[in-house]
Amino acid sequence: MAFRLNEHVPSRYVCSWDCVICSWWERIFNGGTNRIQLGSAVVTRVVEWQFELRSALFDQTPASGWQDNADLLVPTFVNPDTDRWRVAIQSGVIEVDGLTVVVDTGAGNGRQRPHMPALDHLDTGFLDDVRAAGFDYNDVDVVINTHIHSDHVGWNTKLENGTWVPTFPNAAT
Repeated sequence: MAFRLNEHVPSRYVCSWDCVICSWWERIFNGGTNRIQLGSAVVTRVVEWQFELRSALFDQTPASGWQDNADLLVPTFVNPDTDRWRVAIQSGVIEVDGLTVVVDTGAGNGRQRPHMPALDHLDTGFLDDVRAAGFDYNDVDVVINTHIHSDHVGWNTKLENGTWVPTFPNAAT
């Protein structure tokens, strides 16, 4: 998807790399499963939160950018009837060669983000969902942040007794 969008729409119109990554996750896991095998690796998707944004928030994207790529975007990512973009904040947990690797840690709970009302003081069940997917925080070996946006690093730490502590205490970053 990224290559096609970039061929047809100037890069400044593509909302950001993380939307491309989210789109990749959605395409792979669209079908109900949250775990797939890729070679010797097992990749598990853990969704923290899903919501919709007005497409108008991407005000530099011309209408033709949405229309020209409708076959890629509708209905999984864009609802043209409501003019809203579907967003999923999620993590990937990769098990490979005896390692457990978390790729991006979502938005995190309890963070003050008045400039981003959708993410301000979140209270999600993400940590329970990580456990339900079969992972213990202490068993994570590596955390990879694809970039340092607030919706990708939020669970690097968690609030515990009034102090921010590492969520994955034994992981290298």
